Amino acid sequence: MDDFNERNKAGSESEQYVRAELEQRGYTVDSWGRSVFSPGINAALNSYRDTYGNSCALRWQPDFIIRNGNPHSLRAVEVKRYYGKPDISRLAADALVGLDRAYRMPILIVFHCPERDEDHVLGVLTARQCLKLGGTTNPGNPETGSGEPLFYIDPRHLKPFDNFFGAKPQQ
Repeated sequence: MDDFNERNKAGSESEQYVRAELEQRGYTVDSWGRSVFSPGINAALNSYRDTYGNSCALRWQPDFIIRNGNPHSLRAVEVKRYYGKPDISRLAADALVGLDRAYRMPILIVFHCPERDEDHVLGVLTARQCLKLGGTTNPGNPETGSGEPLFYIDPRHLKPFDNFFGAKPQQ
């Protein structure tokens, strides 16, 4: 999927899918991150570099902040859609680990692969686990993505969604 608009649409579909799964499990889900920024701010975040050429870490804010009634259930959730192998940019993982440290709140990355069978559509890791388990890096391609290097994650390392968020109540 090379076109930005196609990737953006697919990413939005994954976010809505994960939002619905969380809400079905009793979580309150509030939007966070880039979805609340204006198009102008998002464009600036994509192109901003400091004097050392570093991207702004605000590019990688989690998509949601969630809770299920218990104050200790507060979590941030980043949604990543993938085909084949899950991946995350090294800079995104670094930024999310930094947020985890700064906010003292778990940040979970939910990987969504609509191609997989129903029991394996969603998998979860923490940002720290992504850094630890990330394998072969892809140098990145600015024509098909951010251009940032990617960490590939072996799908066998993904933890089941229900382990983190509970099972869906029976209808």
